[in-house]
Amino acid sequence: MTTATAKAEEPVWDANGVTLTGLNALREPTPAAEIKQRPAPGSGGTKMLDYVDARFVMDRLDTMAGPQNWQTKFEDVAGGGVRCSLSIKVMGEWITKTDVGDASTIEPIKGAHSDSLKRAAVHWGIGRDLYDTRAEESAPAPVSRPPAYAQPAAAPAGYAQPPALPVPGGVSGAMDPRINPTGWLCPIHGSAAVQPAGTNKRTGQPYAAFLKCGSGGPPYCNEKPPRAVAAPVAAPAYAEPDPSAPSYDDLPF
Repeated sequence: MTTATAKAEEPVWDANGVTLTGLNALREPTPAAEIKQRPAPGSGGTKMLDYVDARFVMDRLDTMAGPQNWQTKFEDVAGGGVRCSLSIKVMGEWITKTDVGDASTIEPIKGAHSDSLKRAAVHWGIGRDLYDTRAEESAPAPVSRPPAYAQPAAAPAGYAQPPALPVPGGVSGAMDPRINPTGWLCPIHGSAAVQPAGTNKRTGQPYAAFLKCGSGGPPYCNEKPPRAVAAPVAAPAYAEPDPSAPSYDDLPF
């Protein structure tokens, strides 16, 4: 029995938009018939992840929010991703929730739009139960974190200072505190990697180095840190020696 049937006296939406009953209906568990599966990245097919397609999200919005009470806006973001702003009219007020999706290996543009819509819908509760289950089933085992790169000791006054080591790309640089000060790891796979700075092939815009899941692919994991991280610190230039500092000529031998 659906929410709309069980609570017929409390409609899920009306002339003012979605009701409180409708908001709860958006968060109903995902029907088993709508759940699809794909191999988890890096599992070699031994582990499967549950997901839904974008069509299910749109059907639930039409049914529980009303076709006239929701709308989307898509924007391209650096790195080839797409930002989806999913707005729903709730009791007379439009409320927007936003998330970003990544391009897929097959039909990248379509995949990025679908992924961003599904991620934005999770903010409204649609399909969130699949992520809850995924987190429970894939709690990462303790991992051996690569050591952070140590900066060479400072040279004595008057001598050239050693340059800062660059942040290496890939898994080896993921624990460098300059780009990952909180020690973030993917909550699904327990790993992280650095995507080196580069230029977006589609837009031609440069982007800074950023953290991502280190599980590899394809298929690729879309988990990212909750907020943007700063680009690695540039290496300082060598300093000129201080003329007043002791020299070999001052040594007593």
